[in-house]
Amino acid sequence: MNKFPPQSLFLKVGMELIYAVGFEIINKLKQHGHIVFLDLKLNDIPITVEKALQALKQYQVDFVTIHLTSGEKTLELAHQVVQDTSIKLLGVTVLTSLDNDELQTLFLSSTLTTERLVQNLAKLAVGNHFYGVICSPWEAKMIKTQFPSLQTITPGIQLVTKQTDQKRVATPVLAKELGADYLVIGRAITSAADPVAVYQQIITTLAD
Repeated sequence: MNKFPPQSLFLKVGMELIYAVGFEIINKLKQHGHIVFLDLKLNDIPITVEKALQALKQYQVDFVTIHLTSGEKTLELAHQVVQDTSIKLLGVTVLTSLDNDELQTLFLSSTLTTERLVQNLAKLAVGNHFYGVICSPWEAKMIKTQFPSLQTITPGIQLVTKQTDQKRVATPVLAKELGADYLVIGRAITSAADPVAVYQQIITTLAD
């Protein structure tokens, strides 16, 4: 963070950072005027997620992620907990590390596709007043067409697309063309020799 000039940034804080340094990092980031996207991917029974969100309210984060597969009761309670706050709920659909073959193995179905499952989970997000969904860039257009109230937040963004542990990937420009509202760009920036230059390059490219 010290490498970046003083400015408000949109920062994803994931479980790796929280587990390493603790939740106090959120307060420090907020004090510097940053927007905090807390990506803990909550996924549990209704009462556990409800209590977790009650505890997280003290940090005044801007976004929190919850797995939509947690079930309708969990999602309903989550909305109730945060509706008197500025926290926006983001529903995780299908991780970008999964493809059709893996889904079909997991759910014992030879016909299930990532798009079909994302579509079904997006309905749950709309029904429970979520701000948006986490999906791959390749589902963004479908979601924007069928569920226009949802914002699409897309990980799996690579400057040069190649299959790593993420399988459903796209470049920043392609993700924008596919309808993504927010791009989650991690390793392309954090692993760069000059992360500030890469960040600014991406901003310039998208603006053009």
